[in-house]
Amino acid sequence: LAGFLNTLEFNLQSNVNLAAADNSTITISNIEGADADGTAAVEVLKDGSNAAGLFCVGGVATNSSFGTWNAVSEALTLRVCTGKTLEAGAVHVVRWVVTN
Repeated sequence: LAGFLNTLEFNLQSNVNLAAADNSTITISNIEGADADGTAAVEVLKDGSNAAGLFCVGGVATNSSFGTWNAVSEALTLRVCTGKTLEAGAVHVVRWVVTN
């Protein structure tokens, strides 16, 4: 329903390590109808445990994870933070709250 909050959940699992040193970026596209801020706060779990600070805007890790939302291309971009790695084989769950 338009105007209501909706939690989107994405499961990510890579067969190789994705590290900031390699400029690793994940783009999730075709997210039609979502309304969100350009800097998107996301919750990240790794194998069920909190993995805050894995993704960030500007390269610097904090106690939270962030992506970049582009409403025109309907895409969420997640950049691995400096000093962080999305480990191969681990299941990472990304949750993002948007408005329909």
